[in-house]
Amino acid sequence: TPSYAPSTALPPGSGATQVACGERNCCALKETGGLVCWGTNQAGQLGDGGWDASDVPVEVPSLTSGVRHVALGGLHVCAVLEAGGVKCWGDDDECGRLGAGATSSQRVPTDVLGLPGPAFSVAAGHDFTCALLESGAVYCWGCNGYGQLGNGTTEGSGTPQPVTGLDSGVVHLAAGCSHACALTADDRLLCWGANDTWQVADESGQNALVPLEVQGL
Repeated sequence: TPSYAPSTALPPGSGATQVACGERNCCALKETGGLVCWGTNQAGQLGDGGWDASDVPVEVPSLTSGVRHVALGGLHVCAVLEAGGVKCWGDDDECGRLGAGATSSQRVPTDVLGLPGPAFSVAAGHDFTCALLESGAVYCWGCNGYGQLGNGTTEGSGTPQPVTGLDSGVVHLAAGCSHACALTADDRLLCWGANDTWQVADESGQNALVPLEVQGL
């Protein structure tokens, strides 16, 4: 039954430093570097190895420390580790949105393969994921029917692909359902992917297969 009043998921003093939500569940990053998740679990997105949903935070057993950042997509979760590696889990029935080079769902965190350097943060859309590397470059993987991987094609990839023109200088990354945007150190905002309702701020309404600079800011 939906709740229409705020409820406390984490007890006072738990020291949560970040919270992220997807379509049907949420995760919180604790001061200790551990990760807890709650909500539905039909695709294994709680990361505890099971399928049971939970209305209270459940610790991700393999990520009790060392997590830097977390992002949730439709039914998948990705976390950046302090050492710069990325792990993803949950739904991966198509396109390879977990970045493990395959298209099979995972109930526990699984390494993303092929990133050329340590990651700083991640952003997750409905069926794709992007990572901002410490170098300022952006790599994306997963479904790509709307150009959300930003590499000039509409072909999905189960391993990270470089986003065209974003090989350095990016300081912040965000993702919507099927589009993403990057903010650069020189105050430019570039977006790519689905544009049927002008999500990438291009008046043509055509999907952007590569990043386009947002004008008029």
